[in-house]
Amino acid sequence: MKAIQVLRQQVKSLAEQGKSIAANIRSSSGMSRHYWWLDKRKLGTDARYALLAYACIRGVPYKVAEQRCRQYNEPSPTKVFEVMAAALGADLAATWSPEPVKAWLRAELPTAEQEAA
Repeated sequence: MKAIQVLRQQVKSLAEQGKSIAANIRSSSGMSRHYWWLDKRKLGTDARYALLAYACIRGVPYKVAEQRCRQYNEPSPTKVFEVMAAALGADLAATWSPEPVKAWLRAELPTAEQEAA
């Protein structure tokens, strides 16, 4: 369960950084404000992938973790796997590879009829 704790701490850290950057955005103007926004967008992307890796490790279906995703904004399985690799370390080789992550991202939620069967 160490990986879950690592990812949970990473998400909390990213949220704190986001709050700090938001304060800097409010207090700045011009190009400085623009660069703070760029930092915040990058941080948001990192947070998204940390949350997706966290959901994947916990077994939460992708369609539950991210209910809406625009057509050209699908997450990269490679990036999700890289975040998982950083959290899992040596344990990763025994339990995960990029293929299960790709399958997790493609998985659909079962319909009521499928659950009843």
